[in-house]
Amino acid sequence: MKVYEFNKHGVCTNPDIIRIDGWVRVEVAQCGDGVWVYGFTADNGGSPCMKDIRVYPTKDDAIREGLKHLIRWLSKDAQWYEKAGRDYSADLRRTRAVLKLAEEELRNRTFVQQTLF
Repeated sequence: MKVYEFNKHGVCTNPDIIRIDGWVRVEVAQCGDGVWVYGFTADNGGSPCMKDIRVYPTKDDAIREGLKHLIRWLSKDAQWYEKAGRDYSADLRRTRAVLKLAEEELRNRTFVQQTLF
């Protein structure tokens, strides 16, 4: 079993990484009493994977919540670029492409119960 290490500020220094594209990723680590935490990094910022912040009972739950947070972040970035106009058209295209990848990753990690009838 992997032992996750946290620095004096409570940030995990060796999280598991789910890479979306380039620098864009979600990080997860287990801390205290078996709970899991997440952080994420996007081109325009993010949130560190910190001990005892936004805790979840399983690794999968932490990953899904991290992806949801990343998707909200990227959506806000895309909205900003849309309003900013033409000078940011390349940034808008890139953000939309990464947003699509993050949404696909979340879909792939979300269990859907199929009905028989």
